[in-house]
Amino acid sequence: MLAGQEFGPFLIEKELGSGAMGAVYLARYIKNNHRVAIKIMSSAINSNASSSLVSRFEREAEILKNLNNPNIVRLFGIGKFKGLRYYAMEVIDGDTLEAVLLRKGPFSWDETIELGKQICNALQHAHDNGVIHRDIKLSNLMVTKQGVLKLTDFGIAKDLDGTLLTGANCAIGTAAYMSPEQCRGESTVTGQSDLYSLGVVLFELLTGNRPFRGNNAVELFLHHVQSKPERPSRINLEIPKFLDTLVLHLLEKKPEDRPPSASVVAKILEEIRVKILAQTSVGEDLAKSYADGSGLTKTSERKKARKLLARIGKKEEGTPWFRSCLFVSIMMLAVMFAFSWTMYEIFIRTPSAKSLIASAEKLVLASTDKLIIASMDKLILASMKKEEIDSVVKSTKAKFRGEAREGPIADYLKYYPDLNDEGAKKIKSLADEIDVEQCEALLRQYLKITAKNFKFGVQEEVEGKAFEAISLETEGKFDEADKAWAALAQNYKGRWVVLANNRRKL
Repeated sequence: MLAGQEFGPFLIEKELGSGAMGAVYLARYIKNNHRVAIKIMSSAINSNASSSLVSRFEREAEILKNLNNPNIVRLFGIGKFKGLRYYAMEVIDGDTLEAVLLRKGPFSWDETIELGKQICNALQHAHDNGVIHRDIKLSNLMVTKQGVLKLTDFGIAKDLDGTLLTGANCAIGTAAYMSPEQCRGESTVTGQSDLYSLGVVLFELLTGNRPFRGNNAVELFLHHVQSKPERPSRINLEIPKFLDTLVLHLLEKKPEDRPPSASVVAKILEEIRVKILAQTSVGEDLAKSYADGSGLTKTSERKKARKLLARIGKKEEGTPWFRSCLFVSIMMLAVMFAFSWTMYEIFIRTPSAKSLIASAEKLVLASTDKLIIASMDKLILASMKKEEIDSVVKSTKAKFRGEAREGPIADYLKYYPDLNDEGAKKIKSLADEIDVEQCEALLRQYLKITAKNFKFGVQEEVEGKAFEAISLETEGKFDEADKAWAALAQNYKGRWVVLANNRRKL
Protein backbone atom coordinates (compact mmCIF):
# COMPACT_ATOMS: atom_id res chain seq x y z
CA MET A 1 0.00 0.00 0.00
CA LEU A 2 1.25 3.48 -0.92
CA ALA A 3 -1.03 5.47 1.41
CA GLY A 4 0.98 8.01 3.43
CA GLN A 5 4.05 7.72 1.17
CA GLU A 6 5.60 10.18 -1.24
CA PHE A 7 5.41 9.17 -4.89
CA GLY A 8 7.54 11.49 -6.97
CA PRO A 9 6.14 15.02 -6.51
CA PHE A 10 2.98 13.68 -4.86
CA LEU A 11 1.91 12.59 -1.38
CA ILE A 12 -0.43 9.59 -1.56
CA GLU A 13 -3.49 9.88 0.73
CA LYS A 14 -5.56 6.79 -0.04
CA GLU A 15 -6.49 4.27 -2.71
CA LEU A 16 -9.64 5.09 -4.69
CA GLY A 17 -9.85 1.87 -6.69
CA SER A 18 -7.87 -0.80 -8.50
CA GLY A 19 -8.07 -3.06 -11.53
CA ALA A 20 -6.03 -5.34 -13.79
CA MET A 21 -3.82 -2.50 -15.04
CA GLY A 22 -3.08 -0.92 -11.66
CA ALA A 23 -4.64 1.37 -9.07
CA VAL A 24 -5.93 4.92 -8.74
CA TYR A 25 -4.95 6.96 -5.67
CA LEU A 26 -6.04 10.25 -4.15
CA ALA A 27 -2.92 12.38 -3.72
CA ARG A 28 -1.68 15.93 -3.18
CA TYR A 29 0.86 17.76 -5.32
CA ILE A 30 3.46 18.67 -2.68
CA LYS A 31 4.41 22.05 -4.20
CA ASN A 32 0.96 23.64 -4.03
CA ASN A 33 -1.09 21.12 -2.02
CA HIS A 34 -3.41 20.63 -5.03
CA ARG A 35 -5.46 17.43 -4.95
CA VAL A 36 -5.13 15.03 -7.87
CA ALA A 37 -5.98 11.46 -8.78
CA ILE A 38 -2.97 9.36 -9.77
CA LYS A 39 -3.30 6.28 -11.93
CA ILE A 40 -0.26 4.03 -11.31
CA MET A 41 0.41 0.98 -13.45
CA SER A 42 1.01 -2.25 -11.55
CA SER A 43 4.63 -3.35 -11.16
CA ALA A 44 3.89 -6.68 -12.87
CA ILE A 45 2.81 -4.95 -16.08
CA ASN A 46 5.53 -2.29 -15.83
CA SER A 47 8.21 -4.99 -15.89
CA ASN A 48 7.18 -5.97 -19.42
CA ALA A 49 7.71 -2.87 -21.56
CA SER A 50 6.48 -4.66 -24.69
CA SER A 51 3.15 -5.59 -23.10
CA SER A 52 0.02 -4.42 -24.93
CA LEU A 53 -1.28 -3.21 -21.55
CA VAL A 54 1.69 -0.86 -21.26
CA SER A 55 0.90 0.48 -24.72
CA ARG A 56 -2.74 0.87 -23.76
CA PHE A 57 -1.83 2.73 -20.54
CA GLU A 58 0.45 5.10 -22.41
CA ARG A 59 -2.10 5.50 -25.19
CA GLU A 60 -4.81 6.53 -22.73
CA ALA A 61 -2.52 9.19 -21.27
CA GLU A 62 -1.62 10.42 -24.76
CA ILE A 63 -5.29 10.67 -25.75
CA LEU A 64 -6.30 12.52 -22.56
CA LYS A 65 -3.42 14.96 -23.09
CA ASN A 66 -5.01 16.07 -26.37
CA LEU A 67 -8.56 16.42 -25.00
CA ASN A 68 -9.72 19.53 -23.17
CA ASN A 69 -13.43 19.53 -22.41
CA PRO A 70 -15.46 20.22 -19.23
CA ASN A 71 -17.17 16.83 -19.57
CA ILE A 72 -13.96 14.80 -19.98
CA VAL A 73 -11.66 14.03 -17.06
CA ARG A 74 -8.68 16.41 -17.24
CA LEU A 75 -5.08 15.21 -17.45
CA PHE A 76 -2.42 17.16 -15.49
CA GLY A 77 0.75 15.24 -16.25
CA ILE A 78 2.48 11.98 -17.20
CA GLY A 79 5.55 10.49 -15.54
CA LYS A 80 7.57 7.56 -14.27
CA PHE A 81 8.79 7.07 -10.69
CA LYS A 82 11.03 4.17 -9.60
CA GLY A 83 10.13 2.32 -12.78
CA LEU A 84 6.37 2.74 -12.30
CA ARG A 85 4.45 4.57 -15.01
CA TYR A 86 1.74 6.98 -13.84
CA TYR A 87 -0.34 9.93 -14.85
CA ALA A 88 -2.10 12.55 -12.73
CA MET A 89 -5.62 13.73 -13.48
CA GLU A 90 -8.35 15.79 -11.85
CA VAL A 91 -10.17 14.45 -8.80
CA ILE A 92 -13.87 13.95 -9.41
CA ASP A 93 -15.88 14.61 -6.26
CA GLY A 94 -18.84 12.39 -7.03
CA ASP A 95 -20.01 8.91 -8.04
CA THR A 96 -20.32 6.86 -11.20
CA LEU A 97 -23.75 6.80 -12.81
CA GLU A 98 -23.76 3.07 -12.09
CA ALA A 99 -23.50 3.75 -8.34
CA VAL A 100 -26.14 6.50 -8.47
CA LEU A 101 -28.56 4.27 -10.40
CA LEU A 102 -28.15 1.46 -7.88
CA ARG A 103 -28.78 3.89 -5.03
CA LYS A 104 -31.73 5.91 -6.34
CA GLY A 105 -33.26 3.86 -9.14
CA PRO A 106 -34.22 5.08 -12.66
CA PHE A 107 -33.64 8.72 -13.55
CA SER A 108 -36.46 11.06 -14.58
CA TRP A 109 -36.75 12.11 -18.23
CA ASP A 110 -35.39 15.61 -17.55
CA GLU A 111 -32.41 14.27 -15.55
CA THR A 112 -31.66 11.82 -18.37
CA ILE A 113 -31.82 14.55 -21.00
CA GLU A 114 -29.43 16.78 -19.03
CA LEU A 115 -26.93 13.94 -18.55
CA GLY A 116 -27.34 12.87 -22.17
CA LYS A 117 -26.48 16.36 -23.42
CA GLN A 118 -23.30 16.38 -21.34
CA ILE A 119 -22.28 12.94 -22.61
CA CYS A 120 -22.85 14.19 -26.17
CA ASN A 121 -20.66 17.22 -25.47
CA ALA A 122 -17.82 14.93 -24.35
CA LEU A 123 -18.28 12.54 -27.28
CA GLN A 124 -18.42 15.28 -29.90
CA HIS A 125 -15.17 16.77 -28.59
CA ALA A 126 -13.49 13.35 -28.64
CA HIS A 127 -14.80 12.56 -32.14
CA ASP A 128 -13.73 15.98 -33.44
CA ASN A 129 -10.23 15.11 -32.22
CA GLY A 130 -10.30 11.73 -33.98
CA VAL A 131 -10.93 9.65 -30.84
CA ILE A 132 -13.59 6.92 -30.57
CA HIS A 133 -14.09 5.96 -26.91
CA ARG A 134 -15.49 2.42 -27.56
CA ASP A 135 -16.37 1.77 -23.91
CA ILE A 136 -19.22 4.14 -23.04
CA LYS A 137 -20.99 2.68 -19.98
CA LEU A 138 -22.38 3.82 -16.64
CA SER A 139 -19.23 2.92 -14.70
CA ASN A 140 -17.13 5.13 -17.00
CA LEU A 141 -19.43 8.12 -16.50
CA MET A 142 -19.07 10.08 -13.28
CA VAL A 143 -21.20 12.95 -12.02
CA THR A 144 -20.02 15.52 -9.50
CA LYS A 145 -22.07 16.85 -6.58
CA GLN A 146 -22.72 19.92 -8.74
CA GLY A 147 -24.24 17.77 -11.49
CA VAL A 148 -21.32 17.99 -13.93
CA LEU A 149 -20.76 14.78 -15.87
CA LYS A 150 -17.24 13.50 -16.56
CA LEU A 151 -16.32 10.86 -19.15
CA THR A 152 -13.43 8.68 -17.96
CA ASP A 153 -11.36 5.63 -18.94
CA PHE A 154 -10.04 6.02 -22.47
CA GLY A 155 -8.04 2.80 -22.05
CA ILE A 156 -9.47 1.11 -25.14
CA ALA A 157 -10.23 4.23 -27.15
CA LYS A 158 -9.31 4.21 -30.81
CA ASP A 159 -7.34 7.18 -32.07
CA LEU A 160 -8.22 7.48 -35.76
CA ASP A 161 -4.86 9.09 -36.48
CA GLY A 162 -2.90 6.49 -34.52
CA THR A 163 -2.54 2.74 -34.16
CA LEU A 164 -5.29 0.48 -32.94
CA LEU A 165 -4.00 -1.37 -29.91
CA THR A 166 -6.01 -4.54 -30.51
CA GLY A 167 -5.73 -7.25 -33.09
CA ALA A 168 -7.90 -7.51 -36.18
CA ASN A 169 -11.38 -9.00 -35.77
CA CYS A 170 -11.08 -8.74 -31.98
CA ALA A 171 -14.16 -7.48 -30.11
CA ILE A 172 -13.20 -4.76 -27.64
CA GLY A 173 -15.54 -3.14 -25.10
CA THR A 174 -18.03 -4.11 -22.43
CA ALA A 175 -20.46 -6.67 -23.83
CA ALA A 176 -23.67 -5.13 -22.44
CA TYR A 177 -22.95 -1.77 -24.13
CA MET A 178 -21.16 -2.76 -27.34
CA SER A 179 -22.43 -1.80 -30.78
CA PRO A 180 -23.22 -4.52 -33.35
CA GLU A 181 -20.12 -3.56 -35.35
CA GLN A 182 -17.97 -3.90 -32.23
CA CYS A 183 -19.51 -7.31 -31.52
CA ARG A 184 -18.56 -8.41 -35.04
CA GLY A 185 -15.00 -7.16 -34.48
CA GLU A 186 -15.11 -4.77 -37.42
CA SER A 187 -11.98 -2.67 -37.85
CA THR A 188 -13.84 0.38 -39.22
CA VAL A 189 -15.61 1.39 -36.01
CA THR A 190 -16.77 5.03 -36.14
CA GLY A 191 -18.33 7.57 -33.80
CA GLN A 192 -21.71 5.93 -34.48
CA SER A 193 -20.50 3.04 -32.32
CA ASP A 194 -20.25 5.38 -29.31
CA LEU A 195 -23.76 6.65 -30.13
CA TYR A 196 -25.13 3.09 -29.95
CA SER A 197 -23.53 2.70 -26.50
CA LEU A 198 -25.06 6.06 -25.55
CA GLY A 199 -28.44 4.57 -26.50
CA VAL A 200 -27.82 1.68 -24.09
CA VAL A 201 -26.83 4.16 -21.36
CA LEU A 202 -29.98 6.30 -21.85
CA PHE A 203 -32.14 3.16 -21.91
CA GLU A 204 -30.62 2.04 -18.61
CA LEU A 205 -30.94 5.47 -16.96
CA LEU A 206 -34.63 5.71 -17.90
CA THR A 207 -35.67 2.14 -17.01
CA GLY A 208 -33.07 0.74 -14.62
CA ASN A 209 -32.56 -2.12 -17.12
CA ARG A 210 -30.34 -2.68 -20.14
CA PRO A 211 -31.96 -3.40 -23.52
CA PHE A 212 -30.51 -6.91 -23.71
CA ARG A 213 -29.60 -9.61 -21.20
CA GLY A 214 -27.52 -12.74 -21.61
CA ASN A 215 -25.74 -15.40 -19.59
CA ASN A 216 -22.43 -14.65 -21.30
CA ALA A 217 -20.74 -12.28 -23.73
CA VAL A 218 -21.60 -14.41 -26.78
CA GLU A 219 -25.34 -14.24 -26.02
CA LEU A 220 -25.12 -10.48 -25.61
CA PHE A 221 -23.20 -10.17 -28.89
CA LEU A 222 -25.99 -12.06 -30.70
CA HIS A 223 -28.64 -9.83 -29.14
CA HIS A 224 -26.83 -6.66 -30.20
CA VAL A 225 -26.41 -7.94 -33.75
CA GLN A 226 -29.82 -9.57 -34.25
CA SER A 227 -32.43 -8.73 -31.58
CA LYS A 228 -34.83 -5.80 -31.62
CA PRO A 229 -34.79 -3.81 -28.35
CA GLU A 230 -38.00 -3.27 -26.40
CA ARG A 231 -39.39 0.25 -26.22
CA PRO A 232 -38.19 1.85 -22.96
CA SER A 233 -41.72 3.23 -22.39
CA ARG A 234 -43.05 -0.31 -22.02
CA ILE A 235 -40.91 -0.62 -18.89
CA ASN A 236 -41.37 2.95 -17.63
CA LEU A 237 -44.69 4.47 -18.76
CA GLU A 238 -43.56 7.99 -17.79
CA ILE A 239 -40.97 8.19 -20.58
CA PRO A 240 -42.06 10.80 -23.19
CA LYS A 241 -42.60 9.37 -26.67
CA PHE A 242 -40.04 11.75 -28.24
CA LEU A 243 -37.30 10.48 -25.91
CA ASP A 244 -38.50 6.90 -26.36
CA THR A 245 -38.08 7.22 -30.13
CA LEU A 246 -34.63 8.80 -29.89
CA VAL A 247 -33.31 5.95 -27.74
CA LEU A 248 -34.50 3.40 -30.32
CA HIS A 249 -32.93 5.52 -33.08
CA LEU A 250 -29.58 5.34 -31.27
CA LEU A 251 -29.98 1.55 -30.97
CA GLU A 252 -30.38 0.95 -34.70
CA LYS A 253 -28.31 -2.03 -35.91
CA LYS A 254 -26.68 -0.21 -38.83
CA PRO A 255 -24.35 2.71 -38.01
CA GLU A 256 -25.73 4.72 -40.94
CA ASP A 257 -29.27 4.44 -39.51
CA ARG A 258 -28.27 6.13 -36.24
CA PRO A 259 -28.09 9.91 -35.75
CA PRO A 260 -25.16 11.40 -37.71
CA SER A 261 -23.25 12.86 -34.76
CA ALA A 262 -23.24 13.44 -31.00
CA SER A 263 -23.87 17.16 -31.52
CA VAL A 264 -27.04 16.36 -33.46
CA VAL A 265 -28.19 14.07 -30.62
CA ALA A 266 -27.56 16.90 -28.13
CA LYS A 267 -29.69 19.29 -30.19
CA ILE A 268 -32.47 16.71 -30.45
CA LEU A 269 -32.37 16.17 -26.67
CA GLU A 270 -32.70 19.91 -26.08
CA GLU A 271 -35.54 20.10 -28.59
CA ILE A 272 -37.32 17.25 -26.79
CA ARG A 273 -36.88 19.04 -23.45
CA VAL A 274 -38.37 22.26 -24.85
CA LYS A 275 -41.32 20.42 -26.42
CA ILE A 276 -42.17 18.55 -23.22
CA LEU A 277 -41.89 21.67 -21.05
CA ALA A 278 -44.05 23.61 -23.52
CA GLN A 279 -46.74 20.93 -23.41
CA THR A 280 -46.62 20.81 -19.61
CA SER A 281 -46.82 24.61 -19.35
CA VAL A 282 -49.80 24.83 -21.70
CA GLY A 283 -51.61 22.09 -19.78
CA GLU A 284 -51.01 23.76 -16.41
CA ASP A 285 -52.06 27.21 -17.67
CA LEU A 286 -55.23 25.81 -19.19
CA ALA A 287 -56.15 23.99 -15.99
CA LYS A 288 -55.56 27.12 -13.87
CA SER A 289 -57.47 29.37 -16.26
CA TYR A 290 -60.59 27.24 -16.06
CA ALA A 291 -60.25 26.83 -12.33
CA ASP A 292 -60.34 30.60 -11.72
CA GLY A 293 -62.55 31.50 -14.70
CA SER A 294 -59.85 33.43 -16.57
CA GLY A 295 -59.95 30.93 -19.40
CA LEU A 296 -63.56 31.91 -20.20
CA THR A 297 -63.30 34.92 -22.49
CA LYS A 298 -66.89 36.18 -22.39
CA THR A 299 -68.51 37.82 -19.35
CA SER A 300 -71.63 35.71 -19.88
CA GLU A 301 -69.54 32.52 -19.83
CA ARG A 302 -67.85 33.53 -16.59
CA LYS A 303 -71.27 34.28 -15.04
CA LYS A 304 -72.59 30.89 -16.12
CA ALA A 305 -69.51 29.22 -14.66
CA ARG A 306 -69.98 31.03 -11.33
CA LYS A 307 -73.70 30.12 -11.22
CA LEU A 308 -72.85 26.51 -11.92
CA LEU A 309 -70.23 26.51 -9.17
CA ALA A 310 -72.72 28.15 -6.81
CA ARG A 311 -75.36 25.50 -7.53
CA ILE A 312 -72.80 22.76 -6.93
CA GLY A 313 -71.74 24.43 -3.68
CA LYS A 314 -75.33 24.73 -2.45
CA LYS A 315 -76.16 21.08 -3.03
CA GLU A 316 -78.31 19.87 -0.18
CA GLU A 317 -76.73 17.53 2.29
CA GLY A 318 -79.88 15.45 2.33
CA THR A 319 -79.65 14.32 -1.27
CA PRO A 320 -81.39 10.90 -1.45
CA TRP A 321 -78.86 8.10 -1.61
CA PHE A 322 -80.54 6.33 -4.53
CA ARG A 323 -79.86 9.30 -6.80
CA SER A 324 -76.11 8.90 -6.35
CA CYS A 325 -76.33 5.17 -6.92
CA LEU A 326 -78.39 5.70 -10.05
CA PHE A 327 -75.87 8.22 -11.34
CA VAL A 328 -72.98 5.84 -10.65
CA SER A 329 -74.83 2.96 -12.35
CA ILE A 330 -75.52 5.04 -15.46
CA MET A 331 -71.91 6.16 -15.63
CA MET A 332 -70.68 2.58 -15.29
CA LEU A 333 -72.95 1.47 -18.14
CA ALA A 334 -71.74 4.37 -20.28
CA VAL A 335 -68.10 3.48 -19.63
CA MET A 336 -68.74 -0.20 -20.42
CA PHE A 337 -70.48 0.75 -23.65
CA ALA A 338 -67.66 3.09 -24.67
CA PHE A 339 -65.06 0.42 -23.87
CA SER A 340 -66.97 -2.23 -25.85
CA TRP A 341 -67.32 0.10 -28.83
CA THR A 342 -63.62 0.94 -28.73
CA MET A 343 -62.67 -2.74 -28.62
CA TYR A 344 -65.00 -3.37 -31.56
CA GLU A 345 -63.45 -0.55 -33.58
CA ILE A 346 -59.88 -1.63 -32.81
CA PHE A 347 -60.01 -5.43 -32.83
CA ILE A 348 -63.20 -6.60 -34.58
CA ARG A 349 -64.27 -4.15 -37.24
CA THR A 350 -62.47 -4.75 -40.54
CA PRO A 351 -61.00 -1.54 -41.99
CA SER A 352 -62.27 -0.68 -45.46
CA ALA A 353 -60.11 -1.31 -48.50
CA LYS A 354 -60.28 2.39 -49.33
CA SER A 355 -59.00 3.45 -45.88
CA LEU A 356 -56.10 0.96 -46.02
CA ILE A 357 -55.05 2.22 -49.46
CA ALA A 358 -55.19 5.80 -48.17
CA SER A 359 -53.07 4.90 -45.11
CA ALA A 360 -50.49 3.13 -47.29
CA GLU A 361 -50.31 6.04 -49.75
CA LYS A 362 -49.87 8.50 -46.86
CA LEU A 363 -46.87 6.59 -45.48
CA VAL A 364 -45.31 6.14 -48.93
CA LEU A 365 -45.77 9.86 -49.65
CA ALA A 366 -44.10 10.70 -46.33
CA SER A 367 -41.07 8.65 -47.45
CA THR A 368 -40.16 11.05 -50.28
CA ASP A 369 -36.85 12.90 -49.89
CA LYS A 370 -38.47 16.31 -50.17
CA LEU A 371 -41.01 15.75 -47.38
CA ILE A 372 -38.47 14.10 -45.08
CA ILE A 373 -36.12 17.07 -45.38
CA ALA A 374 -39.03 19.52 -45.00
CA SER A 375 -40.06 17.83 -41.74
CA MET A 376 -36.58 18.13 -40.18
CA ASP A 377 -35.78 20.91 -37.73
CA LYS A 378 -34.14 23.80 -39.63
CA LEU A 379 -31.53 24.46 -36.95
CA ILE A 380 -30.50 20.81 -36.82
CA LEU A 381 -30.55 20.59 -40.63
CA ALA A 382 -28.25 23.61 -40.93
CA SER A 383 -25.68 21.96 -38.65
CA MET A 384 -25.52 18.72 -40.66
CA LYS A 385 -23.24 17.77 -43.54
CA LYS A 386 -24.66 16.52 -46.85
CA GLU A 387 -23.67 12.91 -46.15
CA GLU A 388 -25.31 13.15 -42.71
CA ILE A 389 -28.54 14.45 -44.25
CA ASP A 390 -28.45 11.70 -46.89
CA SER A 391 -28.03 9.10 -44.13
CA VAL A 392 -31.01 10.44 -42.16
CA VAL A 393 -33.18 10.61 -45.30
CA LYS A 394 -32.24 7.05 -46.25
CA SER A 395 -33.04 5.57 -42.83
CA THR A 396 -36.28 7.60 -42.49
CA LYS A 397 -37.43 6.52 -45.95
CA ALA A 398 -36.82 2.86 -45.10
CA LYS A 399 -38.70 3.33 -41.82
CA PHE A 400 -41.82 4.85 -43.44
CA ARG A 401 -41.92 2.32 -46.27
CA GLY A 402 -41.39 -0.53 -43.78
CA GLU A 403 -44.30 0.75 -41.67
CA ALA A 404 -46.49 0.91 -44.78
CA ARG A 405 -45.59 -2.68 -45.72
CA GLU A 406 -46.09 -4.12 -42.23
CA GLY A 407 -49.21 -2.05 -41.50
CA PRO A 408 -51.89 -1.06 -44.06
CA ILE A 409 -50.43 -3.03 -46.99
CA ALA A 410 -50.24 -6.27 -44.95
CA ASP A 411 -53.78 -5.67 -43.63
CA TYR A 412 -55.10 -5.07 -47.16
CA LEU A 413 -53.59 -8.31 -48.45
CA LYS A 414 -55.00 -10.11 -45.40
CA TYR A 415 -58.57 -8.80 -45.58
CA TYR A 416 -58.96 -8.35 -49.36
CA PRO A 417 -56.83 -11.03 -51.07
CA ASP A 418 -59.34 -11.62 -53.86
CA LEU A 419 -59.87 -8.03 -54.99
CA ASN A 420 -58.45 -7.28 -58.44
CA ASP A 421 -59.38 -3.66 -59.11
CA GLU A 422 -56.94 -0.79 -59.70
CA GLY A 423 -56.49 -0.21 -55.97
CA ALA A 424 -55.63 -3.88 -55.39
CA LYS A 425 -53.12 -3.87 -58.24
CA LYS A 426 -51.49 -0.76 -56.84
CA ILE A 427 -51.20 -2.24 -53.32
CA LYS A 428 -49.79 -5.56 -54.60
CA SER A 429 -47.26 -3.75 -56.79
CA LEU A 430 -46.21 -1.56 -53.85
CA ALA A 431 -45.86 -4.64 -51.62
CA ASP A 432 -43.57 -6.32 -54.16
CA GLU A 433 -41.54 -3.12 -54.56
CA ILE A 434 -40.92 -2.71 -50.81
CA ASP A 435 -40.26 -6.44 -50.37
CA VAL A 436 -37.53 -6.28 -53.01
CA GLU A 437 -36.02 -3.17 -51.39
CA GLN A 438 -35.83 -4.91 -48.02
CA CYS A 439 -34.38 -8.10 -49.52
CA GLU A 440 -31.79 -6.14 -51.52
CA ALA A 441 -30.78 -4.27 -48.35
CA LEU A 442 -30.31 -7.57 -46.54
CA LEU A 443 -28.20 -8.94 -49.39
CA ARG A 444 -25.96 -5.85 -49.31
CA GLN A 445 -25.54 -6.27 -45.56
CA TYR A 446 -24.70 -9.97 -46.04
CA LEU A 447 -22.05 -9.24 -48.68
CA LYS A 448 -20.51 -6.45 -46.61
CA ILE A 449 -20.17 -8.58 -43.47
CA THR A 450 -19.03 -11.81 -45.14
CA ALA A 451 -16.42 -9.88 -47.17
CA LYS A 452 -14.65 -9.30 -43.83
CA ASN A 453 -14.79 -13.03 -43.00
CA PHE A 454 -17.56 -12.61 -40.41
CA LYS A 455 -20.45 -15.02 -40.12
CA PHE A 456 -23.90 -13.68 -40.98
CA GLY A 457 -26.87 -15.17 -39.12
CA VAL A 458 -29.57 -16.77 -41.31
CA GLN A 459 -33.14 -16.32 -40.01
CA GLU A 460 -34.88 -18.77 -42.39
CA GLU A 461 -33.98 -21.38 -44.97
CA VAL A 462 -34.98 -19.27 -47.97
CA GLU A 463 -32.58 -16.51 -46.82
CA GLY A 464 -29.73 -19.01 -46.93
CA LYS A 465 -30.64 -19.94 -50.51
CA ALA A 466 -30.69 -16.26 -51.49
CA PHE A 467 -27.28 -15.71 -49.88
CA GLU A 468 -25.88 -18.67 -51.81
CA ALA A 469 -27.24 -17.27 -55.08
CA ILE A 470 -25.88 -13.75 -54.52
CA SER A 471 -22.49 -15.21 -53.53
CA LEU A 472 -22.36 -17.04 -56.87
CA GLU A 473 -23.13 -13.76 -58.66
CA THR A 474 -20.35 -12.03 -56.76
CA GLU A 475 -17.91 -14.76 -57.81
CA GLY A 476 -18.89 -14.26 -61.46
CA LYS A 477 -20.64 -17.64 -61.73
CA PHE A 478 -23.73 -16.19 -63.40
CA ASP A 479 -25.12 -19.41 -64.90
CA GLU A 480 -24.98 -21.17 -61.53
CA ALA A 481 -26.46 -18.11 -59.85
CA ASP A 482 -29.35 -18.06 -62.35
CA LYS A 483 -30.10 -21.71 -61.59
CA ALA A 484 -29.98 -20.99 -57.85
CA TRP A 485 -32.45 -18.09 -58.22
CA ALA A 486 -34.70 -20.27 -60.41
CA ALA A 487 -34.71 -23.05 -57.79
CA LEU A 488 -35.54 -20.52 -55.06
CA ALA A 489 -38.44 -19.10 -57.07
CA GLN A 490 -39.80 -22.60 -57.73
CA ASN A 491 -39.49 -24.06 -54.23
CA TYR A 492 -40.43 -21.15 -51.96
CA LYS A 493 -43.07 -18.48 -51.52
CA GLY A 494 -43.06 -14.87 -50.39
CA ARG A 495 -40.87 -11.82 -50.89
CA TRP A 496 -37.71 -13.72 -51.80
CA VAL A 497 -39.49 -15.20 -54.83
CA VAL A 498 -40.20 -11.68 -56.14
CA LEU A 499 -36.53 -10.82 -55.68
CA ALA A 500 -35.40 -14.07 -57.33
CA ASN A 501 -37.48 -13.36 -60.43
CA ASN A 502 -36.09 -9.82 -60.58
CA ARG A 503 -32.50 -11.09 -60.29
CA ARG A 504 -33.08 -13.52 -63.18
CA LYS A 505 -34.13 -10.60 -65.43
CA LEU A 506 -30.85 -8.73 -64.84
